[in-house]
Parts: sequence; C-alpha cells; structure tokens
Amino acid sequence: MAKYFSFFLVVLLYMNHVKSQDSLFVKYGISEKISKAWKNDKHGCLGSRGLYLDSVKNNMAIIGLSKKDILKLFGFPDEKSQFTLTYYSATYCKVPRKIDRSVDYCQLSFFFTDAGLLESMHIQCT
Repeated sequence: MAKYFSFFLVVLLYMNHVKSQDSLFVKYGISEKISKAWKNDKHGCLGSRGLYLDSVKNNMAIIGLSKKDILKLFGFPDEKSQFTLTYYSATYCKVPRKIDRSVDYCQLSFFFTDAGLLESMHIQCT
C-alpha cells in the first residue's frame, strides 16, 4: 500500500510541476513553441530568436517577472550579470553556435531590479 501511495504522490507532484510550467507560458503570452525555439537557438545562430525578437520585446506582460521565471521561459542567457540577462539574436555564425562579432548582430537584454524583478527590456543591434 505504501508503494502505491508513493507512486501516486510522485505522479501528482510531476503533474503539478508540468501544470505550473504550462500556466507560466499561458499567463505571460509566450508560447511553448517560442520558448523551445529560443532555448535551442544558442547565440541566435539558427535564426529562431530573430523571428520572435519583436514579439518578446513588445510583450509587456512579462514586466515584473522574476529572473528565475525569465530563465524558465528563455533558458540560459548568452551573457549574464547581477542585474542583466542578454540573449543574442539575428547573428551570423561561421562555425555552428559560435558567434562572429565582426558582423552585425542584435541582442535583447532584460534588466532587473535589486529585488530580481524584470524592470525593462532593450534591443540593441550593431
């Protein structure tokens, strides 16, 4: 009986975790498709981040999210500091997943408050 209870508890906890992840996508208007494509496009070399750059930048619903939630939605950044997460986009990569800084590229930076909440976003292209 204890074995079945343990199994049921694990399944219930997993379902709750999946549901909370799904609700994060729905609540903030970032589809799971965008999130997955963004995470898989390291340094923006594949071009997926460039497709979604404006829709992410214009999504004011994510203002106020914690840094932890931004990391859940967008994955590990290309650059990170205490108050900023930066993701490259629309980049040219000579070698797969290796950015070539000698050519133009864009980056989306998320800026956080001292409390770790998203305060603003900025796109910069060089």
